[in-house]
Amino acid sequence: MKVLEYLVCALLLVPVLGGCVSMPAERESVLSDEGGERVTVVVVGTIHGGHNANRNYSAERLREILVAIEPELILMELPRTKDWETKLSVARVWPYIARKAAPNALDGWSAFAAAKDLGVAVLPYDWDELEVVLAEQNYSAREDAACNAGERWANGQIKEYGEEADAAARLYVNYVGGGGHGVEVNETGSAKYFNSACHDQYKQVRHLLQYDLLPRAMEREKEWVHAASELKWLGQVWEKRTDEMVENIKDYVEMYDVERVVVVVGATHRYNLIPAIDALDGVEVKEYWELIGNEYE
Repeated sequence: MKVLEYLVCALLLVPVLGGCVSMPAERESVLSDEGGERVTVVVVGTIHGGHNANRNYSAERLREILVAIEPELILMELPRTKDWETKLSVARVWPYIARKAAPNALDGWSAFAAAKDLGVAVLPYDWDELEVVLAEQNYSAREDAACNAGERWANGQIKEYGEEADAAARLYVNYVGGGGHGVEVNETGSAKYFNSACHDQYKQVRHLLQYDLLPRAMEREKEWVHAASELKWLGQVWEKRTDEMVENIKDYVEMYDVERVVVVVGATHRYNLIPAIDALDGVEVKEYWELIGNEYE
């Protein structure tokens, strides 16, 4: 069955990879906030593999939004490695195959399918060294261990001290743990929700708790110092990745003579990516619904 799926995948790649895709011309002018050329950057937040189960924000809906924006260039959340295009080639095919072979890359399919419809290029902008750094520093295992430790500490505080528990522990359990607005809506949230100030603020507060307030409270107790330092390190990696993303996006908008660019990114990144891009000279950030209206809510 697997062989059959990949054969079908290979056949479907032909029409998807085909078509007229043009690279934009190189820019001759200088971007500036004062009388110079300006570029509109539209940051579209996605839910990666979550598009598979979300009927309100499917991979097809994301494709429709990207096409409606009519960008001259699509930037995709992929590391700028030599084989970046090959790694997500499966995500370019129709959603059925993508769900089977690359279920966490459905936004990749949306980006490539939209690019084919528009005849524009897709380029990667994520941290060039991301995959190497994460592998060398054992990121996934350290992330799981640190987050699990933070949760154990917070729950232990609540169990032992109740309402008198450390404020960071109470906030973490009630907010990150699933109380109030902390309840995620990955299976029902709309495109506009995942591209809203409401969702951005939720993610910003969640990260502030998880990578700053929680470890600062934990490190007061000797047995939790290591876990606290690991949580802080996760936050530092997150910030480093954002910085690298912004630099790569800056390179593209300065290099290519385009007026409108779409940045496709996991919605969790929006809260710190948007202000950083908006601060670039000659760049203004717009929400997709500011340009195309509420048809694709």
